[in-house]
Amino acid sequence: AGSPDQIRDYLRQQALERKFQLIRVDHFLAPCQARNVARKHIKTPYAVFVENDVIFADGWVSPLLKCAEETGCALVCPLTCQDQPVHEDIHFAGGNLEIKPPLQRVETTYTETHCFLVRLDMLNKINGFDEGVISIRDQIDFSLSMRRGGGKIYLEPRSIVTFIGHFDAPKLGTGTELG
Repeated sequence: AGSPDQIRDYLRQQALERKFQLIRVDHFLAPCQARNVARKHIKTPYAVFVENDVIFADGWVSPLLKCAEETGCALVCPLTCQDQPVHEDIHFAGGNLEIKPPLQRVETTYTETHCFLVRLDMLNKINGFDEGVISIRDQIDFSLSMRRGGGKIYLEPRSIVTFIGHFDAPKLGTGTELG
């Protein structure tokens, strides 16, 4: 979505070499808009949406699919860690107010959008992602839409991902204050 020419060219080359479909638009898209563009190309019963700053533990996708099939839920979120070293510092373990060890598969109230698996029929039932939500708290809006549509959301902690984010961004007090 509006990437610089060198990234556009790199992605085109990778799509040819690795035989995947590149879906690209020449202008910037907000996250919900980008997800809706992708949604129109999905031809499978499930889709996994992943943001661009995520690292995956080995075997991360199979537990998500198994959870969806065994529970019939509409949406499955992995255990999401943050920063480095990867897969150590928990960022999100289901949308509840407390984490109750041991971590186990459990119905939850919302997902993070760093990474999640969703049933396509349910995604279409709620008409995809609300493009009026530009970025902040899109995960809450999406989760509420899923639940209003009758979909259940599960945490599957056997699937682990880590988002790297921007933890090394300058902090206030380091000469970055507005003048």
